[in-house]
Amino acid sequence: MEIKDLRTFLAVADAKSFLKAADALYISRQAISKTIRHLEEELNLELFVRNQNGTMMTPAGIYLYSRASALVQEFDKLKQDTMDMNRSYRPTIHLYLSQSLFSVYAPSLIEYGKKYSLEMDLQIKSCFDKDVENLLADRQADAVLSFNRPNDSMTRSSTVGESEIVFLVNRNNRILNSGKASFGNFSREPKLLYTAGLAKPLWWYDFPKSRDIICSDLSYLFLLLEQDKGVVPIPEISIPPYIDFAERIPTPASITPAEIYFSMLHPEHYALLSLSLLDTMQKDIFG
Repeated sequence: MEIKDLRTFLAVADAKSFLKAADALYISRQAISKTIRHLEEELNLELFVRNQNGTMMTPAGIYLYSRASALVQEFDKLKQDTMDMNRSYRPTIHLYLSQSLFSVYAPSLIEYGKKYSLEMDLQIKSCFDKDVENLLADRQADAVLSFNRPNDSMTRSSTVGESEIVFLVNRNNRILNSGKASFGNFSREPKLLYTAGLAKPLWWYDFPKSRDIICSDLSYLFLLLEQDKGVVPIPEISIPPYIDFAERIPTPASITPAEIYFSMLHPEHYALLSLSLLDTMQKDIFG
């Protein structure tokens, strides 16, 4: 039983005539008869009888009419809605960037969103690295760019890059200007440690000392750096352009680069269109 067969059945029922139904559908009377005969054979039921009032439905035909009418209407609505969606539907993509990556990637992502504004509404927000798993699990985020790979089984992640950890000190620091700029000479300086909201700073291999300053506010740590209050270990990619008051000091060999992850929900949680857009975005922006 196909939709076109049901349309033919409904046309005969409404016209109470095979001939009038054929004229309405612009097909031959023989084609109408063949379709109705096929339906009756498939259902093993008689759908119409002929009498002095024309072609009338049997009880089985009356039952089929109400169900077939609703089904054809729903089919037509589905077809129209899908066509309308294809012309106007834009999925909203909620992309979160960790604070330490926001200034780096947000400008290019904003331009990317403008370029593909007809295909999607790209919403870009900032978050702590510690919040990545919860944002994905609660469906507040469709994807997250972060230094913290989520362990949630509902997400998938790929490494999109890495960044060397560098140590910054105010260029007016007395040790720097003494000509003894080695990491050992700065070991007694307070460390300005960005926690990204985590219990332990991501980019510090040792336990913080009592004089170290631990904070989830990068702007505050950069302000302390500007005042020569200590040394900041931070991924090279996260250094904003306005930090022109700092110099690098040699990095200990034990400090490994930080990996950057692009994490998103598994494909079964997406419309195909949304997943395709995210995959394309990852390739175009993050390489």
